Amino acid sequence: MTPEDWSKVGSVAGPAGAIGICLAALSNAIQRKRTVSDWVTGCIAGGLAGAAMALAVHDSGWPVALQGLLIGVAACNAGDLLEGMRLIFSLIRNDPLQFLERFWRALRGGGSDK
Repeated sequence: MTPEDWSKVGSVAGPAGAIGICLAALSNAIQRKRTVSDWVTGCIAGGLAGAAMALAVHDSGWPVALQGLLIGVAACNAGDLLEGMRLIFSLIRNDPLQFLERFWRALRGGGSDK
């Protein structure tokens, strides 16, 4: 990548990441996160999710208001997405074959095992 490309990435992801951190901090305050660790993790996840969403929708041609809405939704839900990823990765780590079997069955509409 050229320096101009890196400059473009920074100019798109930087402000969106800052906005994501602010929105995640507000969301964490509303949800009353009990520990500093939970609060900081949520803020970091919100910043990363906001920056990633900004990079994803930057050249989409969608209105700026819609892009901002998507960045805000991603930042506010980043903590929940992070917890979901932790759960999925722990299931994969514990028993990868069972996870793949259940995932394949769910894709085919077979339901869950009981």
